[in-house]
Amino acid sequence: MTKYPHTPASHPDDQLRPDVRRVERTLHVAWIVWALLVLITEIAVVATAFVVLRSRVTAGQPETAVRWAWFIVAYYILVVPASFFRTGWLFRSYYRYRPVTPQNYLIGMSIVWAALAIGAWLSLAACLTTRTSVPNILLALVGNVMLLVLYPKGNAMAPPAGDPADSGNYEEPR
Repeated sequence: MTKYPHTPASHPDDQLRPDVRRVERTLHVAWIVWALLVLITEIAVVATAFVVLRSRVTAGQPETAVRWAWFIVAYYILVVPASFFRTGWLFRSYYRYRPVTPQNYLIGMSIVWAALAIGAWLSLAACLTTRTSVPNILLALVGNVMLLVLYPKGNAMAPPAGDPADSGNYEEPR
């Protein structure tokens, strides 16, 4: 008689459990991608502020800056929600109480992070082009703050704890 009656392959929840090493690697890569995007955005904010604040007052183009701002607002309204919808499609197994594959997690979150970072970079490019800080620096900060809040957690790659049908017994994955 074996000491452990259930081998790992015979457990009914094994289909829900992802490979831990693969999840750890994916989360590690996700942190690197996220940190690089945040670092590049932060450096760009500081460099843009330095250049714009050192520019002559007469160098600014406020009318062009407002046009850029409307373009960037449209970007945030169209592209960022589209990136969330795309990620939602990649995470569809999560909504069926199954873990998301590490590949889908990394791709989905990278799409959202890239959309936010590009929005911030466009805003900073508008600041540099027009030599004005307001309103575009505020839009860059919006993208930057959203990027900071959406740090990689990896919850979607973990199986749910408890019974999804019983709200008193169900816990979100951690």
